[in-house]
Amino acid sequence: MERFDAAVKALVAASQAGSLDGMRVRFKDVGRSCSSCDQKFRPSE
Repeated sequence: MERFDAAVKALVAASQAGSLDGMRVRFKDVGRSCSSCDQKFRPSE
């Protein structure tokens, strides 16, 4: 969860700076951090 929080904070900082390219990178980072946690806790089928 710490990785996700850090990624979101970086995304917010990039958006406040008005950096569209920075936001794209940070948005992908948020998705990756969320995905890794999702895979860890997802029930097996």
